Amino acid sequence: MLLEKYARQYDKQYKKLLRYINCTAVSFDLGNGLRCIVSPCAKQPGRYQCTFYDNKGPLSDIIRDKKEEIFREIVLYDKTKLIDMIE
Repeated sequence: MLLEKYARQYDKQYKKLLRYINCTAVSFDLGNGLRCIVSPCAKQPGRYQCTFYDNKGPLSDIIRDKKEEIFREIVLYDKTKLIDMIE
């Protein structure tokens, strides 16, 4: 029962993030001072990058073939909220 509830909540949040799939770059507040930017990858053209940062600067990044893959990962942060987007 709890697992089903979490799965529905996860799917709902993921669908919200998909609204931004056609944006060039999107930044999110992930909660607890952590933020990220999802954009085309400069290191590997044709792929997408998510750079995680806080008030001190960049922390890490992930690179995936599709934005959807990145959105599936960042939706795991319970407090994901849109900060800004570049269309």
